[in-house]
Amino acid sequence: MANAAKAYVTNTDSDDISVVDVKSRKELKRVSVGGSPRGAVRFDREKNFGYVSNCAGNTVSVVDLNRDREVAKITVGIAPRGMTLSPDGRHAYVSNSGDNTLSIVDLTERREIRRIAMGANPRHMAVIPKANRLLVAQWGSDAIGNLDLTTGLTSLSALSAIPVGSGARPYSLTPNSDGTVAYVANTQADYISVVDISNSSEKKRIQVGYGSRAIAFSSDEKFAFVSIENANEIVVIDTVKNAVATRVSVGPSPRGVALSVASHELFSSNFSRGNSGFGDAARNSLTVVDVKDPRKAKVVAHIKVGLGPCSVSILE
Repeated sequence: MANAAKAYVTNTDSDDISVVDVKSRKELKRVSVGGSPRGAVRFDREKNFGYVSNCAGNTVSVVDLNRDREVAKITVGIAPRGMTLSPDGRHAYVSNSGDNTLSIVDLTERREIRRIAMGANPRHMAVIPKANRLLVAQWGSDAIGNLDLTTGLTSLSALSAIPVGSGARPYSLTPNSDGTVAYVANTQADYISVVDISNSSEKKRIQVGYGSRAIAFSSDEKFAFVSIENANEIVVIDTVKNAVATRVSVGPSPRGVALSVASHELFSSNFSRGNSGFGDAARNSLTVVDVKDPRKAKVVAHIKVGLGPCSVSILE
């Protein structure tokens, strides 16, 4: 695999993934996958495969990262909207929003091996290796599903879900590196939640504005970057004070965010389907934000991608 950093963007409306060169800020190609890909591409760097869930096709696409092309599809539950990989890269966990389940997929055999019940409308998720947990944003249940991974795949057990407020509709979550807390984006609340993983509880709410979608940490984790779809902004959070440090106007309806550690830039997807007032350059694009100094974050470029860009991940 080439050493150049690349951004992978799931384009919900054009059924493909945009591959973007981080340094040149150019779209390199589009990879056709299944219908309405949702959630970030997850990478197995050792085997050079990427995986993405296709909401309209009830499948997970397998992408060869050396050639950036789809090589297989794996059938899962109904309307998968997000996924993550086990730390050893042998399995994938896939949230099926249409039937309120979680698929466990054997990535070597490329088949679903188990499906377990979840809360209503599960969305994005994260494995917490140090806590042996899998946390799943349960959008329709206003809670974070909390699974114990120590019991093994055949007897995966659910701990008490973590409520984040009635009507909050948690969409995604991002844990810190030591596995002590996770920041939760709530699409229908004006706050993000800070969840204490060891105590399985919401410990704080940070007012950011209505409609948060995704969260990424700075490389030193002193700041968090939150996309606010309704305000067309990225909100920068000081994670020491758990308070807003600054706000940056980006593009229309920002959803996914991902940080390039190499370039100290944040990539934010602009999902808007309509005329947002930002002009054509900002629609169906990535906004690039210079975050070398997070308190002085500024937009430096827009990169055209596919239609309805939803989530972003960086391979570097």
